[in-house]
Amino acid sequence: MSSPQPSSHYEFGDFELDSLRRLLVSRATGQPVEITGRVLDALIFLVERPGQLVEKKTLMDALWPHVVVEDGNLTQTIHTLRRVLGEKAGEHRYIATVPGRGYRFVAEVKQRAPVSDPQLAEGERASVQSPVSVTMHVPTPPRPPGRFWRGIGAAVILALAGLFGWLGRKPASTPATDAAPVIESPRSIAVLPFVDMSASQDQAHFAEGMSEEILNLLAQSNDLRVIARTSSFSFKDQNVDIHTIAQRLAVTHVLEGSVRKSGERVRITAQLIDGATSAHVWSNTFDRDVGDIFGVQREIAVAVADALKVTLKRPLYARAETRSTQAYEHYLQGRHLFSRRADGDLAQAKTHFEAAVSIDPSYARAWSALAGVYFVSRYENVEFPDAMKHWRHAAERGIALDPGLAEAHIRAAQYYWHAEQGDKANAHFARAVEIDPGDPMVMGIALSEAIVAGRIADAVEVQRRIVAMDPLSASQRGNLGSLLATLGRLPEARYRGHERFLSD
Repeated sequence: MSSPQPSSHYEFGDFELDSLRRLLVSRATGQPVEITGRVLDALIFLVERPGQLVEKKTLMDALWPHVVVEDGNLTQTIHTLRRVLGEKAGEHRYIATVPGRGYRFVAEVKQRAPVSDPQLAEGERASVQSPVSVTMHVPTPPRPPGRFWRGIGAAVILALAGLFGWLGRKPASTPATDAAPVIESPRSIAVLPFVDMSASQDQAHFAEGMSEEILNLLAQSNDLRVIARTSSFSFKDQNVDIHTIAQRLAVTHVLEGSVRKSGERVRITAQLIDGATSAHVWSNTFDRDVGDIFGVQREIAVAVADALKVTLKRPLYARAETRSTQAYEHYLQGRHLFSRRADGDLAQAKTHFEAAVSIDPSYARAWSALAGVYFVSRYENVEFPDAMKHWRHAAERGIALDPGLAEAHIRAAQYYWHAEQGDKANAHFARAVEIDPGDPMVMGIALSEAIVAGRIADAVEVQRRIVAMDPLSASQRGNLGSLLATLGRLPEARYRGHERFLSD
């Protein structure tokens, strides 16, 4: 790649750019254009290389040197840049995407000698100042375009700021050696993965799926802090006592259980334990047909809520479920593989989700899960034929079958974001916020947007909620430490994120 051009002043289309002063000016109004730090960095990098193909990795290395980020951050930044430059959907007057490769600045660029402008107001200088540098280990949330939900309004961001069972990434959790940061709450719970007690020991997916569904039901209570799957499930197959688990997760109670499945019959034992005393608060055993599994999950969640004196909302997924035990089995297998994600697991998860919707075409959650496979495949370099077409179909089927399923709207937002249809992505994300503002994927998008926009204080508040939900995730604690360090709050950063993240 050739070196950047020596001039610092450029003209292209409707704009003038002074790269030294980091100033973009509209030629129509003569006024500075509001543009955020890394978006401006991307513009300068591209304008200095007009007509050249700039590989994604090259651009990412330039914008985020020595920082672990993923393609989604770059796509989001380029989309925001296009919006700033006034490009409409499908229009490429300034920036062309080279599929699978990178980007090319296609507008004619003229170099000019720098123009002295001593009258430039300080306020105008402030609007184009350098970006905040944040060293983040960012997971892959379902990120819509950087500005795509500006129209949702500040109220949404404030409601969210006030977060990845993972949003589509592998768990990155490890049991911590020190106590988790405590978020004050009178009632809190961790749901441990239920133990497979079946004779053949081949029902781990069923047992874990059972506990995850109960966790999701409990998470709908506004009165209860529920630890995310990644932290709770990190204790699987470990010989750790309940009191220690409660301390590490900073919870008042722990729910554990077992599943013994034989043919079409299943025995489920569940027990709620006081984290401080290890005393049993509630326990019960259920002998049911597999077809009654949804009722059992609800019964356990209600019993736990009653014991803790908290209120549950109505089930979010009532319309999204299936009556087919065979379809449900495939769905649980798919979720198990999707969460584990060893080599080949994503393709197998796809096969199971496809089987689920083939058996029950009205299974909205399985359609949404299938759309999630296509989303994640974009980041794990797993190629599926006609992926974009099938991704859109799966997301839209999930919404058509259950318009009240937040996950389906998130998957649709992800699709339209990748298809560079920001308005449609905006609408689906707004609907997901309306349905379930506390959903981890929803809050993950809010976190990503705050970071890209340089609103670090807002990002810290969202990240605190992430760590409260997922306290044993090393990457999430590291993110919080990095954000706090960026704000100059080093002592707190060292505690929240651990020392080692400050030297990354």
